[in-house]
Amino acid sequence: MKVLVRIANGIEVAIAVVLIVVIAIRLSELIGAVFGMQFTVIKMEFEQILSLLFILVIGVELAKMLFKYSHILVIDVLFFLIARHLVMYHERSIDLLLGVVAIAGLFAIKKFLLNKDTDEVKESEDKPDEISENR
Repeated sequence: MKVLVRIANGIEVAIAVVLIVVIAIRLSELIGAVFGMQFTVIKMEFEQILSLLFILVIGVELAKMLFKYSHILVIDVLFFLIARHLVMYHERSIDLLLGVVAIAGLFAIKKFLLNKDTDEVKESEDKPDEISENR
């Protein structure tokens, strides 16, 4: 299983490298356009490339979640799904607001409710049953 997770992490790194290369190429096209040199290296629109890369990342995260089920990985998959929706679909402002609220909620869940060491939901530190028994 560790080998599969390492492969999935390697694929994520490769996707990040592809994204950086695409951004660098688009930047060179923009600089060329500013100075009057029109050239096109990539024929796909940036949004299409970004959408494909998001789908690949979501697929890799789902595969990692299947290799090693954990609450944290489920939250990470939800992060990517909501982020993809925020970046790709700009229909209404309320959708953007709800997406931001959803991501904030996921951050709060990840920070306050999930324990990274045991990957279980954190227990409340004040246990009312123990307090009432001691009286």
